[in-house]
Amino acid sequence: MRTVEHVEHIEEIRRAYYHEKKSIRAIAREQGHGRDVIRAAIAGTAPELPRYRLRGTKPQPVRETIAPIADAWLEADREAPRKQRHTAKRVYERLVAERGYTGSERTVRLSVQTWKKAHRSEAVGFVPLAYAPGAEAQCDGGGGAVRRGWRRSATGARPWCASRAWSTKRRSSVCGCAIP
Repeated sequence: MRTVEHVEHIEEIRRAYYHEKKSIRAIAREQGHGRDVIRAAIAGTAPELPRYRLRGTKPQPVRETIAPIADAWLEADREAPRKQRHTAKRVYERLVAERGYTGSERTVRLSVQTWKKAHRSEAVGFVPLAYAPGAEAQCDGGGGAVRRGWRRSATGARPWCASRAWSTKRRSSVCGCAIP
């Protein structure tokens, strides 16, 4: 079954149906399109492309053989420091070196990815701000040289700036400088 890609194909289908008075089945046989595509072209709507639908899970024999080994390594890594844990590439290299694995790296990566999704923690990685607008202030400071007029008067000056939280107004901040 061919898909209707060009306006010329749609025009041929309509000409055959309306002017030559051919049946949908005859047009489909002559032009090589499916009857659903012919009906859509006659109605003037864009024919819907057929989509692949996976009916069930596919067997994965290679992944099933390496999954227990990789799972054991990744489970042991949960107690290790973050920088010392296995990456998918490291799991693949170790499988090749220790077990003589001849499969693709992509298969190992998918196995590691599904393991990580299954064992992901639900912990929240941030603490929300819980203070009322204007109730708290933020302060920042630094160090450097200060000039008064044309000459340099102090080298150990400590400039600072404080502002009220949640404020975007210019007058809500206070700045100063401590000169020794």
